[in-house]
Amino acid sequence: MKSRWRWGAILAFCLWLSNISFSQHHGGILISPAIYEVELKKGKYHSNAIRVLNKTGGKASLKVYASDFTLKENGSSSFHPKGTLPFSCSTWLKINPTSFELNPAEGRLVRFTLKTPQDISGGFNGVIFIESMPEKASDARGRRILFKARLGVKIFAAIEGTLNRLAELQDLFIKQEVKDSILNYSLLFKNTGNVHIKPVGRLEIIDQEDKVVSTIKLNQHKNTVLRNGLRDFSGNIKLNLPYGVYKAVAYMDYGGKSIIAMEKFFEVIEKPIIEEFTAEISEKKDKVIFSIIMADMAEKKWPYQDINIINTRGELIAKILVLLSKRFNNKATFTAEWSEIPAAGSYYAEIKAEGELDPMIISYIKFTVEK
Repeated sequence: MKSRWRWGAILAFCLWLSNISFSQHHGGILISPAIYEVELKKGKYHSNAIRVLNKTGGKASLKVYASDFTLKENGSSSFHPKGTLPFSCSTWLKINPTSFELNPAEGRLVRFTLKTPQDISGGFNGVIFIESMPEKASDARGRRILFKARLGVKIFAAIEGTLNRLAELQDLFIKQEVKDSILNYSLLFKNTGNVHIKPVGRLEIIDQEDKVVSTIKLNQHKNTVLRNGLRDFSGNIKLNLPYGVYKAVAYMDYGGKSIIAMEKFFEVIEKPIIEEFTAEISEKKDKVIFSIIMADMAEKKWPYQDINIINTRGELIAKILVLLSKRFNNKATFTAEWSEIPAAGSYYAEIKAEGELDPMIISYIKFTVEK
């Protein structure tokens, strides 16, 4: 049987209790570990303990209970009642004690036991919460308020001999913002195996001479992707790319038999910069007036395609001609009007440009029409 501790951020001071450092704290209550990972055999028991310390100035009344959790695409946690999510191990947990009190500077162990069923395979997860009972306090106006702290230990239990680590890359999005020299990226990663994984990787930006001009680390802190989970590894970096066609290649090592990769071409085009793109509904609510302010305009001609109007189902419902309104000191204001509005609701207006590749979105806005 193998078990492994993963510690969170370690506090800058050592605690006398068991001569350990604590990895989570809230309102003066400290616990360790923040994450517990273990591999178990079917039908067997496994026990361990959570260390809890009261660093508040008063007595703390605490309760302990198990819950389910899942991870969203952005990596944030979502908590649910015990036993309500698939692949939950919270119902396997026995906890002792489930409530207790700690005096100032006092600590104790909360013991837990996992009992695995016989007919399971893969990975499971749950969370043990240590929660303080509501405390009474007063604000500056003397009003009585209640507050409490809650800390969680995430449990990851994997069944020995049944683990299958698989993953796939589902989409790669790249957009270069010419105005601010910002490269936006988004890689959609899917865990298709039966156990949680901690993928790490990189995103390479390659020019037309096959030279890597930038390398971006992906999930360098090895954050977890749950069984059947989706994760969007996204961000942006300052990157001033010359105009041209580039290739973005994402590589991810998820602990399986091979590294997976995905590539996508994108283009940085030499076009004037859109400084402002707005939509205003007329007083009669019978038309939408678009205004686009452009910088570095050497010519009077609109440099992009007509404005596309898209509904919330992603359907193109109109194309709007753009006209020059005024021009001053290499800045130009263009306008467009949309009067054939089919119904009240939300819409998107997008501006695309022709390039060596497919037309690319330069700018877009969302607006709402009420009738």
